[in-house]
Amino acid sequence: MGILRRTPQLPDQVRAALPDAKPLAWATAAGGETGVVTVDHLAIVAKDGAVREIPWTLFDGADWDDETATLTLREVDGGTHALRLPDDPRRFTQAVRMRIEASLVHVVQRPVPGGGMVRAAVRRDPAGTLSSQVSILGTAREDREVLDLAAEVEAEARGAVGLPV
Repeated sequence: MGILRRTPQLPDQVRAALPDAKPLAWATAAGGETGVVTVDHLAIVAKDGAVREIPWTLFDGADWDDETATLTLREVDGGTHALRLPDDPRRFTQAVRMRIEASLVHVVQRPVPGGGMVRAAVRRDPAGTLSSQVSILGTAREDREVLDLAAEVEAEARGAVGLPV
């Protein structure tokens, strides 16, 4: 017996902006923009219909703040997107988490002496191509010791999945 899955119906304005979208979940934020989770990316549709599509491989993670009902998505390059979600956000937030995690193949992280963290992630894009990303958190990014550690951690992550180091 098959399981019936209901595809969430997008609001008309969002459907017009994303005519080919196959949404897994969507949520309209308090500011009026709508986040649409697809297999390949998060689409953020502004009130004026402008669309920004961000591949899951560019997200480092997301945090939920229960007090403000805000989901903050962190990009690998340090950018953030905060969506205040007035309605029940569970389906949307779970879909975001699953898609970010689905792009991760392998992660290696190490603390930086004196504080901070270096993290290397090998990600798989929708075409199946593997690439690595390095995040340096909570410490100076120009410090030679930190940069050397970042290169070491990235080489370890890449080597673990058979990518050239």
